[in-house]
Amino acid sequence: MTSLSVKQKALVFLNRYRTYDRSDIYNTPWDLTQDGIAGGIGVSRAHASIVLNQLKNEDKVEEKITHIRNGKIKRKSYFITPLGMDEAERILETAAKENIDVSYLLDPKKQRCDIDPEKLDEKDRYALGCACAFHMAVDPTLLPPVANITLPLDVNGKVSLDDEFRNRMFASADEKERALWHGYAADYWFDKKLMRAKDLYECLHELLYQYVESGRNRDACKLISGELYHFVYSIDDELRDTVAKVRPIEKYEKDVLVLSAEICLEYGDTDGTEAVLKRLSEIDSDCASVYYFDIAMMKGDRDAAKAAIAGTWQSYPMAGIRWASLLREDGRYQEAADLLDSMKDTVYEKELGNFQVEKFTELARIDCAEGRYDDAYMRISKLRSSFNNDVYNRKIDALEKELRQRLNI
Repeated sequence: MTSLSVKQKALVFLNRYRTYDRSDIYNTPWDLTQDGIAGGIGVSRAHASIVLNQLKNEDKVEEKITHIRNGKIKRKSYFITPLGMDEAERILETAAKENIDVSYLLDPKKQRCDIDPEKLDEKDRYALGCACAFHMAVDPTLLPPVANITLPLDVNGKVSLDDEFRNRMFASADEKERALWHGYAADYWFDKKLMRAKDLYECLHELLYQYVESGRNRDACKLISGELYHFVYSIDDELRDTVAKVRPIEKYEKDVLVLSAEICLEYGDTDGTEAVLKRLSEIDSDCASVYYFDIAMMKGDRDAAKAAIAGTWQSYPMAGIRWASLLREDGRYQEAADLLDSMKDTVYEKELGNFQVEKFTELARIDCAEGRYDDAYMRISKLRSSFNNDVYNRKIDALEKELRQRLNI
């Protein structure tokens, strides 16, 4: 091992907080959020989210929604588990033997940048501003050239700027200058998206963030619409913060509202969901009915849930899946399976992947309820072969974890 992987860096970083009282959900340190961890290990927030989900599925990290110290909203926070602590100690032992520098993971002050933004000339200011916009450690060759300064590099040779310096840079700039910096970063992530790189999830999240911060609202709405279900299956704190700043425009309004509703439900914000659905109901009442169902089920009101989709479940496929879930919960397994099997893929092409994943997930749950675990695993395998990417795999990973818990393995 000549260097640490991102996953190993995350474990070492989180291990600093191994003694923190995770039951204190009202005063969580910022460092334990996705943003804090990303900054601490020098990767993008989207990349950090991918790794944290992997560690969560490996039971090395525990995720909770908590109040952040001096913050006003809830965020997802991440705590290292005993299994993760053991792994972190092994990583530290190996790093010590192989002389791998991990000091910056153990002491965040190692990455401090003392450059005064007010004293930079135009060329150097633009380069550092673009580096700040990336919000991650970035290869210096990707940045505009500098004239009179030496860019601060981390142990991996990347430009690494601490949050305190970023805040000073942005505070010293006006709206137009900040938009230029974020626009530069947006162009980078757009090119990555065109390549449909393996890290598509990271590209989409970062591109949306840069569009919003550079004031390109129409591009942000268009991106959400074109990649809606990639975003739906990869909701995190960053996405919630970003989408909250998007102003829906008519052509893409439904998709932006759908994503907003999904985000509210992910965080248990039923009031926020209902506020979004008031407008969505005017655009697509069938679609809104499914979310009213979800809200009612979240509140434990099955009668209200049934009423929400009573007039749509036979004609609207996504409502039909919800109705099948009620049949399953009532022990009417064959009826539920027959309903799902009778549902053809009569949905818009954009929604097809989401529909198939939801349908197969419900069928797998029916298999589990009837004790046919091999059939459930077979469905999971089919899902993976059809939707083999970081985004859909999150949904599939959650389904597989649910199955393993049923089997106590």
